[in-house]
Amino acid sequence: MKKALFLLTSVLIAGISFLLLEMPAFAEEPIVWKLQSGYAAVSAPNTVMLPKFKEEIEKRSKGRLVIKVYDAGALVKPLEIYNAVKRGIIQATCSTGAYHARIMPEGIIETGLTMTFEDKNQAIEYFYKYNGGEGIRIYRDIYNRHGVYLLNIYPYCNYVVMTTFPINTLEDLKGKKIRASGARAAHLKKLGMVPLNILGAEQYMALQRGTIDANTHCLYALGLYKLQEVVDYVMLPPIETSITVNTYVNQDAWNNLPDDLKKIVTDVGNEIVPWVAKELEEADEQYMAEAKEKGVKFVRLAKEDVVRLRETGMEVWDEFRHLKNCPDCKRLIDSLETFLRGKGVIK
Repeated sequence: MKKALFLLTSVLIAGISFLLLEMPAFAEEPIVWKLQSGYAAVSAPNTVMLPKFKEEIEKRSKGRLVIKVYDAGALVKPLEIYNAVKRGIIQATCSTGAYHARIMPEGIIETGLTMTFEDKNQAIEYFYKYNGGEGIRIYRDIYNRHGVYLLNIYPYCNYVVMTTFPINTLEDLKGKKIRASGARAAHLKKLGMVPLNILGAEQYMALQRGTIDANTHCLYALGLYKLQEVVDYVMLPPIETSITVNTYVNQDAWNNLPDDLKKIVTDVGNEIVPWVAKELEEADEQYMAEAKEKGVKFVRLAKEDVVRLRETGMEVWDEFRHLKNCPDCKRLIDSLETFLRGKGVIK
């Protein structure tokens, strides 16, 4: 009896073992990140950068890391994104430093000061190549001390002055009302303009009704937000060539990610930085061509005005260098100036 029972048990164990070997392994549960953008559905970050970011990460991770993308306001308000990421309400975002400048004033410098880089490629060089990536390294250190992990900074758009009145020189700007904020507002005020803080959703009507005489925005806004219908002139060169957006992640979400997935996210982020810049440059060319067909005139300032534009811009840099409650502002401006001097942009 005992022998028969032993044989039966052995057969059952062997059978179960065989079945277990033949059964497919249970699929690993994917890691899901909720990523809310700080931008509207039609914006370039949402239509150009984020689809590529999501697609490449999910493809390379074979579905182990899933990025669920939400438009601005879907989960939290844009100005609440930073705290939502820090607290883990959402795991990641595509936003900009200016949105949390009240918490991290260095974010204003990150988003962009006027008359710094000559083009997006120069900005990419500063953030990722100069002194072994000094720019991105400094900002990652700042974000880390604030409890979140900065993935990437993307040089994103050419910010220009658009007007309803003729422009020939900087003198033509004096006394005119312009929608501008942050460093741009400080700079344009030095040129005699009157900056007003008007919401992006109200810019079209403000220009149409004459509430403002001018606007500052990305070149692509001429077509994307139909501003070519309510402005007549665009001043060149751009007052800022590399307004930036960023991606950052909840610190615990990043720390808990397996090393191979960290590498995939890092590789994808780094690889699409120049791709995004190229895509947006091509889009700008298209929107400029369309605006010209609509009758918008693009006016390039004379050399002496460009020099004055940069000199007044540098005055604003110096103000931000000594900004109160900003421990790293001097370090950031000094680093940026050293790079620009090396490139011959400033003396």
